[in-house]
Amino acid sequence: LEYKAQMRGGLVAIANRWYPSSKTCSVCANVQASLPLSVREWQCPNCHTQHDRDKNAAINLANYAVSSTVLACRAEGSGSSRKARTKPAAMKREINTKTTYGELWVCLIERLEHLC
Repeated sequence: LEYKAQMRGGLVAIANRWYPSSKTCSVCANVQASLPLSVREWQCPNCHTQHDRDKNAAINLANYAVSSTVLACRAEGSGSSRKARTKPAAMKREINTKTTYGELWVCLIERLEHLC
């Protein structure tokens, strides 16, 4: 994955092995104390949002990668001498239930390329 990101000029953000991506609510950031692997769907006790375990983890990891990349980009080369870039126009994205994990990573890499 890293060499593909380098070919495209992107970055790879690696989450800690114990990052609670599955049991953190992607809406309110509430972390479940325990969530057995057998539980595939769960409801957040804080905001009552219903989550699919894998989709919720994918959202949390995407948010983690974006926040890590933004911090890295601002840490180096930021300042008054740096030219401000305009953000690309927002695009409506609809969730495709048949999307593979590989396609999600390519999409994530493309999103990260626009940040730096």
